[in-house]
Amino acid sequence: MRHRNPRLCTIGALAQYLFWRWHISNESAPNFQRRQDWYRLKVLVGEQPTEELAYSTHYEACLSAFQSAGISTKDVTHVPRSAGTQEAERLGTGEGQIKRAGHWETTSVKISYLSRMPAKFIRRMAGFQKEEGSYVLPRAGYEPPANLQRQIWPWLEGWLARVYARAQGKGWKAGGLAQEDRAAESFLRLLGVLRSVLLQDLAVLQPCKYALYLFY
Repeated sequence: MRHRNPRLCTIGALAQYLFWRWHISNESAPNFQRRQDWYRLKVLVGEQPTEELAYSTHYEACLSAFQSAGISTKDVTHVPRSAGTQEAERLGTGEGQIKRAGHWETTSVKISYLSRMPAKFIRRMAGFQKEEGSYVLPRAGYEPPANLQRQIWPWLEGWLARVYARAQGKGWKAGGLAQEDRAAESFLRLLGVLRSVLLQDLAVLQPCKYALYLFY
């Protein structure tokens, strides 16, 4: 669920981060020909796209951010988890919803059968009321032009076409993938959504002094 405030939206942040990786940092676009060509790519990367972010780098980044904000704490990397829990409680979210969100519920029905996404908790943490019907995001009501979206990750349509061709039994030489890969389809479709999120959020953030101004 996207946050009411684009400056606090982790989905928007992910869209901006991936835009930076594949448009600004000169990182090569993923290759979806075979599973082994892209399954080792990390979201939070180290020096190479296949290397995970080192704990020391994570620690130093968090510590620097806290010091800049005048926050003193000894549990540096664990602070967001505890702070998020306390914020949810302050906002009136029930203990059961908080436990499900933090995966602290251990009963079989909670682990195996109920959704891992507690709706009331998510709505509240996204800046809305916990009741159904409160999630209204005006910036999401404006779909960016298709030709503008296609300028972001312009290789996306080509790979999706290969995914769909593979679903029809076509191999690599026939315009499909070398292997069937449902994860590739899901990830590519996610990127399609993130295109819209990126443009919608930056349209709101452009006049703001906190905007990342990725397009400059």
